[in-house]
Amino acid sequence: MDGKRISQRLLQEQYASRVRDLCQNTSNIVLTEHAEDRMWERHINFDLVLKALRNGQITYQKLDKNGNPELQASIFVRSRSMSVICALVQHNGRIIVITTMWDDTQ
Repeated sequence: MDGKRISQRLLQEQYASRVRDLCQNTSNIVLTEHAEDRMWERHINFDLVLKALRNGQITYQKLDKNGNPELQASIFVRSRSMSVICALVQHNGRIIVITTMWDDTQ
């Protein structure tokens, strides 16, 4: 593995660890209006969002417009893959949930 891939993997692991630590206190999780609408529309409840953030496969996507890492947390639920797209706001220790989706119906 080259140095860039190793550092990317380490950074991703750090982000995942930070998300898992922050979501132990659910007051650190903020749902956007868009996320709440998609959750209702797609029959995804907060417990599934929490399960994805605490136990799912977390991958780094990009930096958002404010320089916060945007992450995808994915889990399998009833033989389907479900993802939570969120931003990790590091200066105030919040996880902003942007949207949720069933990966097979994007």
